[in-house]
Amino acid sequence: MTNGAVDATELLKRAHRASLLSHAPTSGFHVGASVVTGGGMYEACNVEAGRIAVCAEHAALNLAKTAEGESLAVRAIAVYGSSPTCPPCGSCRDVIHELAPEAKIVLRQDGRPAVYGLPELLPHPTDLTPMSEFIHDVNRDPVLEFLASAAHAAAQMSFDPFSGLRIGTVVQTRRAVYSGCLVANGACGRATVSSELNALNAARMAEGDAMEVERIVTVGNGTVLSPSGTTRQALLALAPHADIMFPDNGHFRRMKVAELLPLPFGLSAPRAQRSGLE
Repeated sequence: MTNGAVDATELLKRAHRASLLSHAPTSGFHVGASVVTGGGMYEACNVEAGRIAVCAEHAALNLAKTAEGESLAVRAIAVYGSSPTCPPCGSCRDVIHELAPEAKIVLRQDGRPAVYGLPELLPHPTDLTPMSEFIHDVNRDPVLEFLASAAHAAAQMSFDPFSGLRIGTVVQTRRAVYSGCLVANGACGRATVSSELNALNAARMAEGDAMEVERIVTVGNGTVLSPSGTTRQALLALAPHADIMFPDNGHFRRMKVAELLPLPFGLSAPRAQRSGLE
């Protein structure tokens, strides 16, 4: 840092050094993250253990939060990975939204730093502020009205004793309609599986590789029920072309996953050697 400004190149170099310590025997994908706050700098790498993985960004933010507590003020997060561009995955974007919504996000593109704001990587973030009633304006669309009603019915089955949220989703494929509700983990008060993923799982179990998702409709008693970043990452794989419809302050918004998850994380990008910045 110079005169209080964040040195993006130096931050990426720190993230690169952290990536060299990564443990990724399953994917072979090595990631490092560096976080600069008002009180210090923190680095971490990704660690895989079988089917469980801890992302570098999540780990670095956890170190910062543990050290600084409620005074945490993240200024920037740099991410360096095995691919030419390594943006945060959807789950990490959720964590950044929670802990560092104003932070700059520094990525490596074409061998040089590229700086983003979180709204560029996580547009229309979820707002689970409870509403007193379900509000959904279907704009006189009979198909949407049917799907929204089915999602509303699924929402009544939700289990979230901590927040009182009730969220339901309907997935319409070329063959059938499937529903799912929010189910929270009673041990930690966090959503274990979103309603979207529960509905997609039902569709996948019924149709397998033949599944072609056309619409995903979510309703509930939250203010903005866009898919979480974690769910967006799954939608990218399972429903890349579907219309995703969700309440946004009382009205339905219709979007594609490419709009909800710009610059997506994925392991399909060409791998780069574990070398430094150009």
